[in-house]
Amino acid sequence: ECILKSIHTDPHRRYDSAQDMGLAIEGLPGSSSSILKGYLGSGDRSRQHVSAGRGSLRSEPARVMLKDIRTKLRLDELFRPVDYMRQNFETRGVLAAYEKNSGLCWQRRGTGFTLNWRQAKEYVAQLNDLKWQGRSSWRLPTLEEFRSILKPPLRGGLSSAWPLFGDQVHWLWTSDHCNKKQAWVVDVVESYFDRLDKDGAASVCAISSPD
Repeated sequence: ECILKSIHTDPHRRYDSAQDMGLAIEGLPGSSSSILKGYLGSGDRSRQHVSAGRGSLRSEPARVMLKDIRTKLRLDELFRPVDYMRQNFETRGVLAAYEKNSGLCWQRRGTGFTLNWRQAKEYVAQLNDLKWQGRSSWRLPTLEEFRSILKPPLRGGLSSAWPLFGDQVHWLWTSDHCNKKQAWVVDVVESYFDRLDKDGAASVCAISSPD
């Protein structure tokens, strides 16, 4: 089905882009291990472990202290996941993607520019006011939700090599904060978490809970 769509005689019935096709391939049964090899290159092979478990992902914003984050998220000393969860994405055009395991809909391009943490929340409120993509439940992802969609580091490549996000997406705000002055961000290219002053600058890719 994927191959036939990619070579359809009517150009309008083919995939809109290589990213869309890549996302469709990512969702095929049994494709996770082969896709992961492309991201891992010749790096540490211990990072090739993929976890099938997901459990219930926290959706409410919370304070997560620096001393607790590695234990809570199963991170190594570089604040990267020690394993990666299996994902099953379904493309919904170039602007959004649906992750079937969690039921979450993800923005793929986000704002296209950086915002501080307060502005990030205002941007999400605007998405809901506009009922963007027909939804009014958009919000910033929690740390756990981001962890569930991370891939092994892209080894200095652009995030466009990964079908979920466009190549302008790098640092993204989470909904969680560390203290009064700092919130948590995630580097989706190098696949690690860090703290950033709330008046700092990062991009936004909102998510929407199950319909």
